[in-house]
Amino acid sequence: MKTQDFIREPCSCGECQQAGVSALEQRRDPWTGKWLHGYDLKRWYQAKDTVREKFNAMISGKGMR
Repeated sequence: MKTQDFIREPCSCGECQQAGVSALEQRRDPWTGKWLHGYDLKRWYQAKDTVREKFNAMISGKGMR
């Protein structure tokens, strides 16, 4: 599978505009195969940021940077 199979251009539908994610790339849910829109897409980006923050906190505490 390629990156293009899971990422595509931002969506400007009403749902995405309402959630404030119309400027962000759209992502595909790997389990259902559906493209995320609106608040589902917003939650995906929030989860991604949370994981990145936790990972950075974990490695910075061990002096790996």
